[in-house]
Amino acid sequence: IISGSGDRSMKLWDIESGTCIRTFKGHSDWVSSVATNSLSSCPNSVDTHQFISGSWDNTTKLWDSITGQCIHTFEGHSRGVC
Repeated sequence: IISGSGDRSMKLWDIESGTCIRTFKGHSDWVSSVATNSLSSCPNSVDTHQFISGSWDNTTKLWDSITGQCIHTFEGHSRGVC
């Protein structure tokens, strides 16, 4: 499970233990949405270790959940991304 927060971070959680596995930082405002690839069985789908986040900083970011690194920042919105 990945959650987004008003503290500008996302957290990857272990479902069984409830502990935080990794914290992702990079947004400059509230994280308002997080989405994962639910089509992992599709051969042409995006890497299943990637997820995206939307923020009130007007950006969407693509993340690698294994390395914790932001792969790409998508800019162009004039208001927060939900």
